[in-house]
Amino acid sequence: MALGFANLVNSPRGEVNNKPVGFEFTPIGKRHTGEFKVIHSYPETNSPKRQQPRRLFKPLRDAQRNFNHNNESELFDDTTEDFELQSGSPQRRPVHMTQLRSTNTNNTRRDFIPNTSGGFAAKESEELINKLRAENLDWRIRYQNLKKLLDDEFFDTMSRDERSLARTNLELNEAVTKLKHENNKLHMDIDELSNGKENPATTIIQEKLDEIEQLKEKNHELNKMLTLEKKNNTTGKDEHHDLTVKLMNYEGVIKDYEEELESIMKKNSNLESMVKDLQTNNDKLHRNQALSSNLDEQVESMKEQLMEVEELKNVFEKKAAHLEVQFSEKNREYNILEEEKRAATRKIEELEGQLDNIKFAYDKDEESFVRHKQHLQEELDAKQMEIDELKRSRSFANDNQSREWEFRYEELNEKFAKVRNEIGVKDEEIFDLSNLVKRLKAELDDKAHEINILNSKKSGKLSSYEEDIERKLNQLNEIRNELEIRDEQLIQAERENRLLLSELDGSDEMATKLKNLRFDYDKYSEDKERELTKLQKIISEKNFEITQLKSKLDRVDRSVDQELHTNTISYRRRIAELENYIEDIVRGHEHTEDEKVEDIRKLLIQLKEMDEQLNRNVEIIAVYEADKVAADKVITELKSDLLELLDSNRELASLSRGDTDTTDLKRMIRDLEEQVQSRETYIANLESKHKFERPAVENLESEVKYLTNQVREKQTLIESLEKELKDASKAYDKSFTVEYLESQLEFYREEVEKVNKELKSCNKKITDLEVGKSQAESKFSNIELKNKELNDLILAKEKKLASVTNDCVRLARSTSKYMELSKSISNPQFVEFIKKENYYIRERFADMFHKYRDYKFMYNYAIDAVKNSTKLIGLEEKNANLVKLGIYPEHNHQNPKTKKLTFAGVARLVLASVRLKNRTQRQTKRRKELAEIKGDVDIGRIKFN
Repeated sequence: MALGFANLVNSPRGEVNNKPVGFEFTPIGKRHTGEFKVIHSYPETNSPKRQQPRRLFKPLRDAQRNFNHNNESELFDDTTEDFELQSGSPQRRPVHMTQLRSTNTNNTRRDFIPNTSGGFAAKESEELINKLRAENLDWRIRYQNLKKLLDDEFFDTMSRDERSLARTNLELNEAVTKLKHENNKLHMDIDELSNGKENPATTIIQEKLDEIEQLKEKNHELNKMLTLEKKNNTTGKDEHHDLTVKLMNYEGVIKDYEEELESIMKKNSNLESMVKDLQTNNDKLHRNQALSSNLDEQVESMKEQLMEVEELKNVFEKKAAHLEVQFSEKNREYNILEEEKRAATRKIEELEGQLDNIKFAYDKDEESFVRHKQHLQEELDAKQMEIDELKRSRSFANDNQSREWEFRYEELNEKFAKVRNEIGVKDEEIFDLSNLVKRLKAELDDKAHEINILNSKKSGKLSSYEEDIERKLNQLNEIRNELEIRDEQLIQAERENRLLLSELDGSDEMATKLKNLRFDYDKYSEDKERELTKLQKIISEKNFEITQLKSKLDRVDRSVDQELHTNTISYRRRIAELENYIEDIVRGHEHTEDEKVEDIRKLLIQLKEMDEQLNRNVEIIAVYEADKVAADKVITELKSDLLELLDSNRELASLSRGDTDTTDLKRMIRDLEEQVQSRETYIANLESKHKFERPAVENLESEVKYLTNQVREKQTLIESLEKELKDASKAYDKSFTVEYLESQLEFYREEVEKVNKELKSCNKKITDLEVGKSQAESKFSNIELKNKELNDLILAKEKKLASVTNDCVRLARSTSKYMELSKSISNPQFVEFIKKENYYIRERFADMFHKYRDYKFMYNYAIDAVKNSTKLIGLEEKNANLVKLGIYPEHNHQNPKTKKLTFAGVARLVLASVRLKNRTQRQTKRRKELAEIKGDVDIGRIKFN
């Protein structure tokens, strides 16, 4: 394969003559015996020959990518149709190794791909990569939006400082992702424009420059030919003309090429400026990345500090709890050690007393023994002297005497043996006593040494214990203060209980008083019921009067509405007829002057009728106002009745405060309130009807105004007609009829003036009525305000009554609770039950808090894992797309390597495992204790509830 992907580096070479070719990249431990050798720049004659061909390229590092070499790779199924085998394909030129190993470190294996038709597929793949990157960015933005929503839900459970830190962290992460995306784009553009790849603009410029040089050379040759032909042949004008045409064409083509060259140069300059801008942006991005990395580090350090603070807080809480336990244990140990010390001191004193006794006895025995020994020695000496004397006198004595002396000698020897035996026993006793003394001295030394060691240890421990004791004593003092406050509260509660009990003891007197009050209340309620029946009768009478007034008002309203309706219809008809008539007059002077005069008379008659109807309307309004005044009087009477009812309601409420169980009185109050509400609704209905009648009056007023306007219009028409008559009279001679008509016109003018005066008087009456209406409305508004104030007072009294009843109920409940508590406090089992329940609830709350912290940590860990996975996905996409092209991503080596294990990391892991172990052991013990406490609490709940 000369063209296509066969020329790409690291691509499978396909099949040759339907026979599978071996691996292009030989696996480890095998030799490659193929034809593919290293091409050097020096000739073959001088080249050193190798016995075995050297591999040109190393195998791929991604060993997991196994291609199917029996058939052609499926990665290029869509492209192999376009790139078939060609016999005339150019061969590769030898490439020197120094070019491959240039100092430019930015060159990768892409730079050594030959510029064949396979490059187009590479460009398409790069476009696909860019599209996939853009899609990846969109998905990341969506992920961040979802993450924001989740963070907003989680922020409700966080403090303000944590919220601000988390939000700033999210904003910085977003900015970092955007900057990274822009940086990647800029890197791609810079790589395409500057690194390795040939710029298409520069290649096009070079081609155009070559073509321009060729055309200039041709032009120069043609000029030479023209000069030669001018010299040699003056007759060849046609040829000269053809040559000049060709020259012109060439010059035009040259100009086109020059224009294209200028445009390409401009594009190149624009591209260079773009490259500079991209480089500046890249520098800015690097700076922003540095800043963002610093910010990330700061945020992470703040997070770590927060976590450390939380851990320290939890550690201190645990230490406090542990210290409390230790304090109790140390107190116990301290008490035990003090008891041991006391026992040891007692033993020492006893041993010292025994030693003194033994020494005293020993001294006494020793002195007596020495004296006895001396006495015995003296006796022995005396006896020996006697024996010696006897031996001396033996020779001179008789046999009898000798026998006596031998008998005495044996007796003395026996006595001497006994004395020796006694002396040996005493020596043995002395030896045993001396050994005992030595042992006791050794034991005393050992005990003294142990006591000194214990005292030194105890002194150290006691110093720490004293500090802990001082702290705990301070805490105990605080707790004692709280307990004293609680005791005072309990004492106050007991006093209140005693007061309540004393009040309950005096409840018999209260019961008699309540009976008397109930008897009085029954009498008072009977009197009030009578008064209420009277009031109800009065209210029913007033309701009947109001219904009559309503019926009258309805009749008046109906009559007024009917009259107004008929008048408006008739007025509109007449106005329409008059307008039509005036239009006919304007169109042509067809009628005679007599008919005009009759029409004017008719108009004046109509004006008089309209004036009469206006007077009638004024009378109707006056009747309406009188009815309104009567209704206002009825409303005032009803309000006075309402005030009386409210006074009676207040009296009843004042009585109801004295007694908590007066349900009958409350019912009466509710009935009265319902009656008041019904009266208020009735007043509201009257007000609504009054408001409903207002538009009718306003309609009447508007119709009066409308009629006055029409009268004015008709007056203007009459004036215009008079002018026309004057003009007509000038045209014709005055006659008797004309004079008669003029006199009639003057008469009608006077009547019109009278009608105008009457209209003015009617308007004055209307203004007076409006003033009275406004005054009545102001009075009505004042009455409404008073009504509202009264309603507010009723509501306030109801609220007070409800609060008093609630206070009474609370007092009764609290008394019952205090009674129960006074009974239960005396029971020590109940107190233990409350303590255990409190301890169990506290421990469960602590468990919930620790679970919340654990879930929070797991959530943060999951978010970090998702972030890292997105980074890994992006890297895998890059690597996979490049591996498809057969190019191993060398920039992967530039990525930061994984961190090495450190002693600190291993130490932290060991410490964490030890902590987990200790925590599990503690948790198992604690669960057992909580289970036992829960069982006791459940039994207590069943027992005491």
